[in-house]
Amino acid sequence: MGLAEQLLAPSDMRRGSRCSVAATLIQLDKADPKVAEALRTVLAMPIEQMPSTVIERRLENTEYALSASTIQRHRRGACACPR
Repeated sequence: MGLAEQLLAPSDMRRGSRCSVAATLIQLDKADPKVAEALRTVLAMPIEQMPSTVIERRLENTEYALSASTIQRHRRGACACPR
């Protein structure tokens, strides 16, 4: 398949994939459900109330570190998570 065909082929990126935020939430569901619920709560907050950079800073020195851009992509629904 040439480059043109590859570019025009349907994307399967979202099929069954998960982004780092979703993978972290799955991990936390098993390890610490209270923290998982807290993370879900802050992710659902308006960005003006809880910026992604703040979430990044709060997670940065933990085993659950995520970048602000990854968090933003998940919040916008532009990540690999199935919708």
